[in-house]
Parts: sequence; structure tokens; C-alpha cells
Amino acid sequence: MNPMKRTPAGKTFLSRKRNLVIPLLLLAAGYIAYSNSFHCSFHWDDIPAIVDNEAVRSGDAFAQLSTWADINFRPLSMFTFFLNWQSGGSVVWPFHLVNFLIHMVTSILVFYLTRYTVQLVLPDNRLEKRLVTAAALFAALLFLLHPVQTMAVTYIVQRMTLMAAMFYILSLLVYARERI
Repeated sequence: MNPMKRTPAGKTFLSRKRNLVIPLLLLAAGYIAYSNSFHCSFHWDDIPAIVDNEAVRSGDAFAQLSTWADINFRPLSMFTFFLNWQSGGSVVWPFHLVNFLIHMVTSILVFYLTRYTVQLVLPDNRLEKRLVTAAALFAALLFLLHPVQTMAVTYIVQRMTLMAAMFYILSLLVYARERI
């Protein structure tokens, strides 16, 4: 197949391939960086917030509307802890896996946010697409692998931080995407 042949969606074969390779590259880099934390035990705030938290263990609180209305309880994050607890109890690696996957999704969102932001700043295509892609990949790798992210990914209760970052970057991405 001719690599420059147009597909019905208007994308070239190479651009479709790049759209698959970049998330896989980010996944591989993230796995190398964080896979050694999958078997770490519950620490510090993990114990009172997850292990000793009756709402997380039983799930009864999530059937009440007042639980979902209490923003100080952080119901969405706590519900994900509840789902993790139901799937494996106090087995720790599934909790770490979910944190890792949330961080991976956020890194991919950073990649696309950077691409769309550059297109907003330079709408007349002054930069080649490969340079924009390289800059976006660098930004995503920096976000993914920066040491400041270690605590957010490795400490289970910091899922709240990961989810806040994911939803915040997703909202910026949607805004940037709609501006183009």
C-alpha cells in the first residue's frame, strides 16, 4: 500500500500508524518507569483512606445520594477504591495498576493537548507536523516521567490527584480541540 495514499477519513496511512505508535511508546516508557511500584504495600494515608475505611470496604455509602453530594468525601475517587477493593480485596497491585493507567491516559491527553495548543498558537502551519508531533511527544514524556509525578502514581490514595489532573487536562483538550 502506498504510504501517502489517502484513506476515506482523509488521513494518510503513516499518520494513522503514528497515532498508534505514540501511545504505545508512552505506555512502554511509563511501564519501565513505574512497574517496580506495582507490588508496594499500602502506606501512610492509604491505610485510613482505603484499608480501614468502611465505605470503601462495604460500599453501602455509595447507595446514598448524600455520599455523592459530599465533595469533601471525594466520592468518585472513593468509588474507584471501592471497585478495586471488590475486585481483589487488600491485594495491592490492582490499585497500583489503576493509578498507572490513569497516569498513562493523562499523558496521552497531554500529548494531544500540546498538539492542539501549538495549532492554536501557530494556525498558519508555520511548523511541520513532525516538529509539532515531536514537541507534543516531548511534553507528554516530560509529564509522564518527571520525578514530581512519582508520589502521585506510586501512593495509592493519590489517585485523587491523578483523577483531578486527568479531568483538568481533558477539559483543556476539549476546549483547545473546539477552538481549532
